[in-house]
Amino acid sequence: MVIVGLLAGALTINYIERKWMRTTVGFVTLTFVSLLDSAFGAGSINGSVTGADGSIIQAGLVTATLREITFPERPIGPKSGRAEIGPTGTFTISGLNDGTYILCVQTQRTTWLNPCEWGEKGAIVSLSQSGRGQTVSIVLTKGAIITIQVNDTSNYLNDEGKTPGVHLLIGVPTDAHFFQQAWVASQGSKGRVYQVLVPFDRLTRISVASAIFQLADTANLPLARMGNTLSVLVSTGRSAPIIVLNITGRD
Repeated sequence: MVIVGLLAGALTINYIERKWMRTTVGFVTLTFVSLLDSAFGAGSINGSVTGADGSIIQAGLVTATLREITFPERPIGPKSGRAEIGPTGTFTISGLNDGTYILCVQTQRTTWLNPCEWGEKGAIVSLSQSGRGQTVSIVLTKGAIITIQVNDTSNYLNDEGKTPGVHLLIGVPTDAHFFQQAWVASQGSKGRVYQVLVPFDRLTRISVASAIFQLADTANLPLARMGNTLSVLVSTGRSAPIIVLNITGRD
């Protein structure tokens, strides 16, 4: 076990048997922690990911983020970990310190909601000296994919990414106060199709904004540059609506 201390301007290294100790030199309190203690990086989380309908989630990313430590001082080493979901729906995150972790699951461009963004706030797993290998089952809930069709007959969107400031922002704020940006599902010579995932049976507000593009709704009524919100509620078992927007010009 290794401790490092600063005494009388000199760096000293000592070997002790205790896991940690605290001492005071003048007005400075020093905390000595073992760099070789088994709590650092010895934990692992194994688990499976399924859908609420019993289906196996065969691809995606599981992240574990340290929410609360159990060791009396700040841990040394990584405070998070991640692992890909395998084809059998299982994953293993290793190299974790002792502490309490929140697990999030991302399955890009699917109908499965990330529990850290909507509703349940993610699965909670604790690692400690008495249990550094934990197993968890994560069940995901299905959501509704909202389609936003953006008509762009003049191909103004072609300037996005080429000209500074030219951008169309579409997305929805989640329960975790994170802005989930819509992805581009397809693109053609006359516009784009965006999609974004939202929960069923919940009123959600899709934000649409652009400082450059002039936007209009399906009736060709102009929209404001900023602050547009489109309210959507999709009941379980019902098809999600298609929202149609038009780009009528640009600055």
